[in-house]
Amino acid sequence: MSAKSTVQDREDGSGPLPSQEFRPHRILVVDDDETIRNLNAEALSRAGFHVDAAEDGADAWETLQKLRYDLVVTDNKMPRVTGLELIEKIHAADMTLPVIVVTGTFPEDDLARDPGLAPAAILLKPYRMDALLGTVKTLLQFTAAMVAVFWFLAQSASAQQPRPVQEKSFQSPAAVDINPRP
Repeated sequence: MSAKSTVQDREDGSGPLPSQEFRPHRILVVDDDETIRNLNAEALSRAGFHVDAAEDGADAWETLQKLRYDLVVTDNKMPRVTGLELIEKIHAADMTLPVIVVTGTFPEDDLARDPGLAPAAILLKPYRMDALLGTVKTLLQFTAAMVAVFWFLAQSASAQQPRPVQEKSFQSPAAVDINPRP
């Protein structure tokens, strides 16, 4: 596996982005083309994200088994495991993880056969880095909002459930002997 970790700092070197000081989002970049993989990883790293990279879908799947990610950016056409096959594995493992597919050809036939394989977003190559960064930020914001909504709903549901009454041992005053016999 060839995962590359990078540090998340501002472009001017002054430290992490303020919105990410607590925990930077972790992104896995997957592409069999080393140049594209490195360009995407570098752009995301400079934007303040913690980035790991995998050279194909099989390496990405191994990495996803070991580490937790907030988002995956993957090519589709790769040896061993394609981007859509990676999405299928992610869904089968019940991982709630948005996936952006960056590809030279739109996988229309594959998506028509199984709409469940649809990624959160598709960027057609060539694309601008600002389009990738904007899509990543939008999906992460949407995911964070959904997590907040689900948390709120879970809290509301648990607050509305009747709580069981705890039975206490209680003796009526008539049953208490106030004059014990010697």
